[in-house]
Amino acid sequence: MNLCVIPARSGSLRLKNKNIKIFKKKPLIYYSIKTAIDSKLFDKVIVSTNSEKIKKIALKYGAEVPYKRSKKLSNHKATIMQVINDVIIYYEKEKINFNNICCLYPTAIFVDHQLIRDSYKKFIKNKKKYLISSLEFPSFVEKGFKIQNNKIKLLFKNYKNKNSNNLSSTYYDAGQFLWGKSIAFKKKKDIFSKYSSIYLLNSPKFIDINTNHDWNKILEYSKIFKYTKTFYMIIFIPIEANIREKIPKIFLAYKILKLTKFKVIIGGQRYLNRKIEKFKNCVWLDKHTFHERLKKREIDKSNHIVVLDEEGPISLHDKFTKETLYSKFFFKLINTLILWGKEDFENLPKINNKKVKMEVHGHPKFDLLKKNYRKIFDSEIKYIKKKYKNFVFIPGNLHVDDRSDEFISITRSWAQKYNVKESIIKQFLNYNFLERKNYLNFLKFIKKLALQNPKMTFILRKHPIEDEKKLREFLGAIPKNLKLEYKFTVTPWIIACNYYLHSGCTTAIEAAILKKKIIFYATKPIAKHKKFQRFKFSNLNFSNDEHCISFFSKINKKKINYKMKNIGNFIYNNNSNKLFFEKFINFIKTIEFTDKSKIYYREDKKFIFSVVSDKIIKIIYMILSIIKNKVILKTFLKKYLPEKYIFSKDAALKKFRNLKKSEINEIISRLNKLHKNKIKIKNTKISESVFKLERI
Repeated sequence: MNLCVIPARSGSLRLKNKNIKIFKKKPLIYYSIKTAIDSKLFDKVIVSTNSEKIKKIALKYGAEVPYKRSKKLSNHKATIMQVINDVIIYYEKEKINFNNICCLYPTAIFVDHQLIRDSYKKFIKNKKKYLISSLEFPSFVEKGFKIQNNKIKLLFKNYKNKNSNNLSSTYYDAGQFLWGKSIAFKKKKDIFSKYSSIYLLNSPKFIDINTNHDWNKILEYSKIFKYTKTFYMIIFIPIEANIREKIPKIFLAYKILKLTKFKVIIGGQRYLNRKIEKFKNCVWLDKHTFHERLKKREIDKSNHIVVLDEEGPISLHDKFTKETLYSKFFFKLINTLILWGKEDFENLPKINNKKVKMEVHGHPKFDLLKKNYRKIFDSEIKYIKKKYKNFVFIPGNLHVDDRSDEFISITRSWAQKYNVKESIIKQFLNYNFLERKNYLNFLKFIKKLALQNPKMTFILRKHPIEDEKKLREFLGAIPKNLKLEYKFTVTPWIIACNYYLHSGCTTAIEAAILKKKIIFYATKPIAKHKKFQRFKFSNLNFSNDEHCISFFSKINKKKINYKMKNIGNFIYNNNSNKLFFEKFINFIKTIEFTDKSKIYYREDKKFIFSVVSDKIIKIIYMILSIIKNKVILKTFLKKYLPEKYIFSKDAALKKFRNLKKSEINEIISRLNKLHKNKIKIKNTKISESVFKLERI
């Protein structure tokens, strides 16, 4: 049996009559009573109070008030443990016993019934004595200080000079609700101990109301987070690079469908507007595009735009990229920016737009590295292991063909739009020149390494936009033990490998989370560059060919001193306790709209004139495309092309050719096998490579 206790004494010291203050024409306690009743989890919903006035209000809105709380337990010194035990003792005398008790605070106005149901599921699943509603400190508490006699006094002197990279996330009691086992309350087991787990809330609106300042904040947030009825909402999940994004984004869609009432529209980014003309009151998850491209989508202001940078954490970006990607124009268009880790905060350019919310969630692809979800790649891993057994995995992170002219053209175009200083432009171009030179040397070194170690297998996986024919031409005669593979996404290759050798690839983050033996190679001109330094995830870093070859000769002799670097604040969901999907789902549940999601579809062309004109336009575009790809892009004329036309159609197709209904269904089927409670999902095709997913 489950019991909900809403503790609501009178006589609050700092904010008079806080439990029955009027909010949206209702007393605060009304919202907690309604939430508890609507959750349909509780055999009894009771209010523990010493006040006749509060009692009448509680009874009016459907709660029980079985007895009046004693004076001893109605002062500011009484603890929640004492209040709960008082209720337990009362019902034991009535010969009624409860297994689970939820203490739902009377001022938890933004906690809805769905959130209580979700927290209950987590409480039962975790098998702990307690579950505490919690919020994450926005910064590191170890760096905190107080003002004493007009002087700053550090709270923790030992952390004065400690780098924030080595500090971990800290949390506090949000004062919204507390789940506990009845027997744990009776034995007075410590709540803040090994007996507890947390339910992480992801919105500043969850405020423990105690003061006038708290009350004013609640009034402020109520304007942003409107307390409205729950609608069935829609989230758009566009995919730009199929092989890299497909599985993580379908996994995220699956979790959203499993844990919320959202519907999901998923598909190729450039296909989404072919049939869908516009949409309102939806969530749009953008992979991060320049503000101009985002602006051209003309997304209605009623929607909530969430951006998650697919290219990597902001802490890896250089000054030029930050100034162009994260410009003031960009922040005017979005509502929320999802960061990969706490370090991203420190590396963001200054933002004047306070309306943009920052959330640290990590990335969904790192959720798939957890033991529970890694099994989704079992068939791929089995194939790889059977074919290659033991091997060194090498990810390609660039391309061999020289695209410097178009790259300089794009860089200059961006720089002009965002008023980037010439010194920053030169640094950026110089770094990219060094990076490409380093990559070409790395490829030569791989070939040399394979020749020196004929008994070892080396797997080179090209970058998604790399031309395999040009790569083979560059390498020339390839040693038998150096294999070029592009089957599957990169993750199963990293899971299956024995060693991971790279030269500045962001997939090294996945290898670090999986605690693989990471070997980093960089030529001397770039090895000391700040950005390249970030790729050193272990102590095995080389800028000399012979030293690296010598290391590989010792591998079989097992004479290796290997140390991993802590990536705690670099990536949020880097261990089994932190999951992107949990934080993201908790977050999207806090987004409130004034109306349900609406999608407006384009009408099918019925008139002969419209069909014919469309075909003529298509032919004209095809001719122009051929001229661009076969003539302009192969001459000096490409310098004068606008940035969006510089890349050929082949480059776009390498990123995303199509998405099939059967592909989505197959991944959903795999995911259902990993969960005890399977879900049925209806998959409806909207247009080419675009699908609507809804739980049935």
